[in-house]
Amino acid sequence: MKKYIPIVGGFTFLAIAFIISILMFSWPVTASVQPKVFTPMPVSVVPAKSGSYHASIQAFGKASPYWKTDIVVAVSGRVVSLSPSFDCGQRAEKNALLAVIEDVEYRSILAARQRELADAKLAYVQEQRKVSQAQKDWKRMGNGRKPSSPLVLRKPQLEVAAAQVRAAEGAQAKALNDVENTRIVAPYGAAVIERKIAIGTYVTSGTVVGTVYGTDRLEVRFPLTEEQCRLLALDGNDNATERGNAIPMVSVTDPNDKWVGTLTGMDMEISDKTRQRTAIVRVDNPLDGDQLLLPGSFVKATISGVRVENAIAAPENSLTQNGNLWFVDDSNSLQCINPTVRFRKDGKIYIDAPAEIEQLNIVVHPMNTYLAGTAVTPLQSEMIYE
Repeated sequence: MKKYIPIVGGFTFLAIAFIISILMFSWPVTASVQPKVFTPMPVSVVPAKSGSYHASIQAFGKASPYWKTDIVVAVSGRVVSLSPSFDCGQRAEKNALLAVIEDVEYRSILAARQRELADAKLAYVQEQRKVSQAQKDWKRMGNGRKPSSPLVLRKPQLEVAAAQVRAAEGAQAKALNDVENTRIVAPYGAAVIERKIAIGTYVTSGTVVGTVYGTDRLEVRFPLTEEQCRLLALDGNDNATERGNAIPMVSVTDPNDKWVGTLTGMDMEISDKTRQRTAIVRVDNPLDGDQLLLPGSFVKATISGVRVENAIAAPENSLTQNGNLWFVDDSNSLQCINPTVRFRKDGKIYIDAPAEIEQLNIVVHPMNTYLAGTAVTPLQSEMIYE
């Protein structure tokens, strides 16, 4: 009997397994489907309203001397003396002596011209006495009649004597000027760019002996587009940028170097090559401060302009590479415009406000893959732009 127990147990297990399988396949199965929830893409936005703003123009220019002179000698001779200030990199005050040309010959000529002038004056005085005597003689002998010739009263002779005096005075002035020109002086307060002579050099009239530029002022010329010029409106607009306004400037290479210039005006022509006009800014005494402004320096200037009405301020990083501006409309959908940037200032761009839109929720850091009409979730940016 015991030998049949495993067999009975096996059949019992198979029966139970068969019954369970039938129940599993016959039991109805209901699939559970979870509905898919759509979440719009979040975007960071800043609100911006249209308003009135003072335009500000950023321009780049190069400093150049207001005065720059090639010093030319007016006489010939040998250089006998040079001033230590007449050297590259040195400064000289106005009328400071730079060099001396040998003047022996010119002083000799001056002495001769002085003698000639004295002789001419003596001859003129003697002729005046002769004229006076001739008038007395004619009065005694002429019986009130007019002389038949001006030679009788020696008027032509007196005119010749007077002309000789004037000629002698001119010759003396020329000789004196030549003597003075043997001393080469600075035409104004100057910095020496180049010296081309040495002691013993023989120079002739017209020789360039050096180059200097004035240290009292420099000019910085800023090319401006037509739109920038309109924002300045220097040509008579009552709301215009005034000549004489202070213009802050900063070095392009070192932001720590700063200067303040004075707007003096605009070039009265448009460049044929660039179609731009140039704003002229003067900097007084550029070498006297702690931060020197040297000719050739490149600087950036910020120039205040007229007030722009109905404009919107937006962060610069809201503008895409192709110049588009994305914003979120009232239905939380992306929209795109291609605005006209009027000016830039302090990390913002100022654009013309779109028609019939009082406020824009401008997208910060937009992506090039955005599509107009895409539903989004706007998130307020931490950066606020008025």
